[in-house]
Amino acid sequence: VLRVLETTRKHGICFVSGTPLDKTLSQQLVERIAPVQHTIYGGFWETVVKSEEESDNIDSAYSSVALPAHTDGNYFIDTPGLQIFHCLQQDQTGGETLLVDGFRVAENVQKKDPEAFRVLSEVSVPYQHTDSEWHLRAKHRTIGVDEHGCLQSVHFNNLDRDTLRVPIGA
Repeated sequence: VLRVLETTRKHGICFVSGTPLDKTLSQQLVERIAPVQHTIYGGFWETVVKSEEESDNIDSAYSSVALPAHTDGNYFIDTPGLQIFHCLQQDQTGGETLLVDGFRVAENVQKKDPEAFRVLSEVSVPYQHTDSEWHLRAKHRTIGVDEHGCLQSVHFNNLDRDTLRVPIGA
């Protein structure tokens, strides 16, 4: 576990292969790292491909289409900090994964376009999720920094972004 955490801290990502195909063991490992965040999806969330007709198909994660670069759960006030994925069974087609180092992108924006970095770290962007049971809304800055200007988070998801309401005269 320590090696996984060290690698994740250094690179922002870690791949582990040769793990048992067992959801219970996966959850036990995750709980050694941090508590599982309970949401409208439950605790330990299982993603499976569902047809468009299925009533509980409420998220693009349930499809096998390639998703654009994004961060998850921006419609929650407390967004996921660390996500762990364990592929137990790959669908026959689709499901390609795109991984982006959001912190590296933010650092590059800060170096190359300080004004864009300022806007992205000051302006809150609204996000929402709506289904038959829930309507969740939250706002986050695309680039989250602390009181010292140190990078803390990245929030970006055009699939969950709500309408950006700009005040008149702004």
